[in-house]
Amino acid sequence: MFAYHVADSSACAVEFNKVWKSVWSFFDTNHPPTRQAVAESLGMLTRCITSSMVQASLTGGEAGTPSVQGIISQITKALDALTFASATRELLSVISALVSSLNIHVEPEKSTTAAEALLIPLLSKVADLRIQRNFEHKEAADVVLSTAMRVVGPAVLLAAIPLNLEPADR
Repeated sequence: MFAYHVADSSACAVEFNKVWKSVWSFFDTNHPPTRQAVAESLGMLTRCITSSMVQASLTGGEAGTPSVQGIISQITKALDALTFASATRELLSVISALVSSLNIHVEPEKSTTAAEALLIPLLSKVADLRIQRNFEHKEAADVVLSTAMRVVGPAVLLAAIPLNLEPADR
């Protein structure tokens, strides 16, 4: 798919949702190597996201347009779903790849990235999961937050995620 994206990004964007749904359907398996392969495939697929797909998601887009917002919603719901509980580490790696891929400037005259415009609620959710006592995948969540820090910058990320420095907040 990435080779298709390099050759003709607009044609690849048309097929993006179909490929994403096909690969995603294998994510809820109990077979760890399959989940890892799915996460790698989805991570590579995020590199096919174009600025036109991002603009369509930000403006509401038109029917039939690949929706980055739909993908983000799907991932957010999967973090809460019991069927995807065994795939949390892999979901976090897909989120990290998505953050990296959305390092697209929405408006050239501003420093706002697509990750900042679209992913802040998802990043807040990852940060909330990270501080839960029984959360097993803190290292994978740290990778997501580290990637977000690099893409959106510390000021944006720290404004969205509480630092919990006050004793009452801990």
